[in-house]
Amino acid sequence: HRDDPKTPPEEIVAWMNDFVRAGKVRAIGCSNWTATRVRAANAYATRRGLAPFVASQVLWNVGVYDMIPWDDPTITRFDRAFHDLHRDGDVLAVPYSAQANGYFAKRAAAPDPSTLAGNHYDTPTNRALAAVIDDVARRTGHTVTGVVLAYLRSQPFPVVPLVGPRNRSQLNEAIAGIDVPLDAEDLARLETASGSGFRR
Repeated sequence: HRDDPKTPPEEIVAWMNDFVRAGKVRAIGCSNWTATRVRAANAYATRRGLAPFVASQVLWNVGVYDMIPWDDPTITRFDRAFHDLHRDGDVLAVPYSAQANGYFAKRAAAPDPSTLAGNHYDTPTNRALAAVIDDVARRTGHTVTGVVLAYLRSQPFPVVPLVGPRNRSQLNEAIAGIDVPLDAEDLARLETASGSGFRR
């Protein structure tokens, strides 16, 4: 779940292939690596006929582009380099904190949004984004959670979001939101409001 930048990626992927050869795992993935390191590891695997990384876990949700960073330098956030890596089609995107720790759902339900002050996602950009998400949810008849997950599932490459429900109701809401369709106009609105910079 954390990279070791001091160790060459080639060395790590070669070592992990020992587990593939031993039949202990079918495939390998990584978490909190940079896209550059993932590409380097996979280029080496291709040259040597080894199993490459097939999936990458990274902190990613619709509000991640303007969040207040956590005090953990080993956490890697989704950026343009990851967008391009996954768009190229060799590595599956498996984002964690896919629902922004529930920030947008909490904001929609909070009678007093000031109670969310101090939340890592509570920035002026994400407050404005919350209004766009609320509008899309109202117009489409979906929940805020559904729209937040649909943002990830509507990317131009496969995405398998990791969700973290705290109860059965939240689990059911997440399941219902997995296949919510977003049209190109709504997706563009979310991209623009989030400040992602990924124009279609």
